[in-house]
Amino acid sequence: MTKQKYFSLHALHLLKEAFWANNGESYLNEKPFAVDAFEELESPDIDAAPELASRIAGKPDVEVAIALYEAFPHLNRLEASDPGFWTHLTHIELWNYMRERFPLSELSVEKRRTKIEDKWFLGDPSQSALIHHPLAGLWWGVLLTVAPERGEEKKYDLTHILFRNLDLPTRTLGTYELGRLPAAVKGVLGYVFDHPDLFKENYEAKMRAIMRLLNAIGGVVQLGCMDEAFFRLRIEENRDTWLSARKKQS
Repeated sequence: MTKQKYFSLHALHLLKEAFWANNGESYLNEKPFAVDAFEELESPDIDAAPELASRIAGKPDVEVAIALYEAFPHLNRLEASDPGFWTHLTHIELWNYMRERFPLSELSVEKRRTKIEDKWFLGDPSQSALIHHPLAGLWWGVLLTVAPERGEEKKYDLTHILFRNLDLPTRTLGTYELGRLPAAVKGVLGYVFDHPDLFKENYEAKMRAIMRLLNAIGGVVQLGCMDEAFFRLRIEENRDTWLSARKKQS
């Protein structure tokens, strides 16, 4: 089977230089300009996903996220944090998806440069950078929420809740250390799944209140050692605290 390619560190440097040299004009091209232009390495372990581009075309974020995860289900955390891997996808395999998802033609030069740097490149692979990246963030979101123990038809139930509102993975979960703990994420989203009526109103405010609550508990408890049931119980015990959360008025 064909192996997935990725950019070397040197190629990433040259690609970034090329981007700044022409203010991102190459990103207005219909065809990916980076093909055969920069050094590519072949992964010994990651299989390529040749049908991925057609599978995600025109799909909502949650379906793109699931397709990405299913295309690369066995990435280890080092591979899934590699800027060369994700930048190769944005510049080669998923070029059309990126241009359709983040149109550039109507933007000023300054805004175009900012958009490209934010979306097409992955800088320091920190938790925040990975979650905010338009491809890596989707893949990591599924990794944290996929639940095979629920059965084949329901294993992505929590994934759909996570991507109900993109502020949840990027601004709410992504800003807390809890966002990297599968048990915590599944505990929170599992509680939402089991109590939908409690989250019909002020969803975002309630989720932020829950995360602040759990973060405070983390000051005295090693949350990384806890299971999903622990987080569900803490949410239930403190229902009156977060249930009254309201959206801030502008």
